[in-house]
Amino acid sequence: AFRVDDFHAAFAEIGRIEPECANYLEEIGFNHWTRSHFMGNRFNIMTSNVAESVNAALKEAREVPIVSLLHSIHTIMSTWFAMRLEATKAETSSFPPKVRELIHQSLETSEGFTARRI
Repeated sequence: AFRVDDFHAAFAEIGRIEPECANYLEEIGFNHWTRSHFMGNRFNIMTSNVAESVNAALKEAREVPIVSLLHSIHTIMSTWFAMRLEATKAETSSFPPKVRELIHQSLETSEGFTARRI
């Protein structure tokens, strides 16, 4: 579901049919597996199916000759991947921002803990 309201309706159905599954999914965190709660940058791709994304981006180009359509596809894909490349080049760390944030949170949470050999 893309909308939060649609998600809650579908999730309520999951909870009704299989409460243990709903609890498990809730513990994982909705932002890790739902479209409606995803907080990251999708690079203009609003679905996991690239073909659907390209199809949506080419609504106007569908009416042109095939060579022009192929040129449009090439332009869109090149632009998307160039954006990803630039974002990657800008990174100074070996870890992406989300992973760095998780590491930082884990370090803060574990501050003051002592590890002991059992």
